[in-house]
Amino acid sequence: MKNKFVKFVTPALFVVAGIGGAFVTTSAQSTASLTQVPGYRAFNGNPCHSEIMCETLITPDLCTISGGVKLWGKENPSDTDCPVKLYRIQN
Repeated sequence: MKNKFVKFVTPALFVVAGIGGAFVTTSAQSTASLTQVPGYRAFNGNPCHSEIMCETLITPDLCTISGGVKLWGKENPSDTDCPVKLYRIQN
């Protein structure tokens, strides 16, 4: 009886662990993508010219491009102004 129980429970535990691991991996990847947004700067009259990807999580370094130009983010993708302070992506 004990042998049948072990033969049934062991594979079931591996299946549950595999499914749980898949959900944890997926949620970790989606969290990073939620904090990474395009960084914008004013360029030729366009107040929100896209440059590089930055993140919204506070880090020690502001998101900049060469020459120390700070990049800003949009509150909504359809906005025409860029008031959100952005930070450099930390690897």
